[in-house]
Amino acid sequence: LDPLSDAAAPALAAALSLALCRLERVRREEPLAQPRVLLLSASAECPSASLRLTNAAFAAKKLEVAIDTVLLAPTADSISLQQLAHLSGGVYHRAEGSSKEGLGCFLLFSVLPDQHCRRLLAPPPQSRLETRAVCTLTKRHLDIGYTCSVCLAVFEKHSLRECAVCGTRFPLPKLAPGAKLKKKVAKAK
Repeated sequence: LDPLSDAAAPALAAALSLALCRLERVRREEPLAQPRVLLLSASAECPSASLRLTNAAFAAKKLEVAIDTVLLAPTADSISLQQLAHLSGGVYHRAEGSSKEGLGCFLLFSVLPDQHCRRLLAPPPQSRLETRAVCTLTKRHLDIGYTCSVCLAVFEKHSLRECAVCGTRFPLPKLAPGAKLKKKVAKAK
């Protein structure tokens, strides 16, 4: 599958959701277990998976499962993987150049220790966290977006009448007191 196609987009989020379900089952059988997930990605970022990965991050946070992410692709930082690690309490690392040679040390000293030991160790410096959202329709990164209150999908424009993801109808914008709605008048030719 092409990593940028819409067919491949749900694969990572679906695998992560399945892992979280299985870890919750393990936790029910072993209440003292401290489950963690290590996600290694060797492909470019797929913007259409952003919402699914964000939902998985919130689920992991609620389940107290740290997700550590390592990007092996020779591309720019992955915003989705950064946010996934940050929201779940994990560590994000982009392996490039000389840091690929030290990947084993990074995994041993930053990912292997549990959450309690991580607080005692000096964590590796994190790159600047990218917090921009991705528009659900256009797949572009946004500085300002509009969010559906039901499914948390983010949109670039506020002029939508209903959510493209869940179908929730948005209320019409209210006019200021005393303002009248202007009607467009067709000009005669």
